[in-house]
Amino acid sequence: QELIRRSRILVIDDEKPKLIDDLRADGFSVDYDLTGDDTTKIEKSLYDLIILDFGKVGEKYGKDEGLSLLKHIKRVNPAPFILAYTSRSLPPAQAEFYRLTNGTLIKDAGIQESFSKIEDSLRQALNIERVWAAVLQLAIKNPEDKKEIEDLLLKCLKRKKFDTLKDKLSSHVGESIKDGLVGVLLEKIITLALTGGSAA
Repeated sequence: QELIRRSRILVIDDEKPKLIDDLRADGFSVDYDLTGDDTTKIEKSLYDLIILDFGKVGEKYGKDEGLSLLKHIKRVNPAPFILAYTSRSLPPAQAEFYRLTNGTLIKDAGIQESFSKIEDSLRQALNIERVWAAVLQLAIKNPEDKKEIEDLLLKCLKRKKFDTLKDKLSSHVGESIKDGLVGVLLEKIITLALTGGSAA
């Protein structure tokens, strides 16, 4: 129940799958997008898990449909866990779609198998280390600073002094992170830490 309460899912598919109704009936918060053209909510990190179809989505971002959209999402927000949601095989030039996602959810899989895969994916998505890796990717330009910032994170989590962490990261980013994506992800880390989110 805690996993359901904490998580938010986005399904991007040109045909609305029954899976959405099944997830909602089980209490999951699920949004649906027919095209993937507007990634504003993804850029604000509103979703923990994105279930992404390949065909007829993301055409705004390039000729490779779902692959083009996937690359765009990873550029604007590396934090969400992304599942490839398709049953079709792809030609070698587009097979990168499977390599760049975090896993595959087969469209014609049974409900029990689908739920199991989704719940496992959400556990991974709501892992402090995963969210922290996204923060480092977005905020740290100098690799030499990574160790110092990671040590600071551990100290701040232990002492629950999160403003110190935000101030230090702002100095690395070169601007206030209060209203940006890094700030949102830090809030997620803080929430996970306070509610017993995994740091392993």
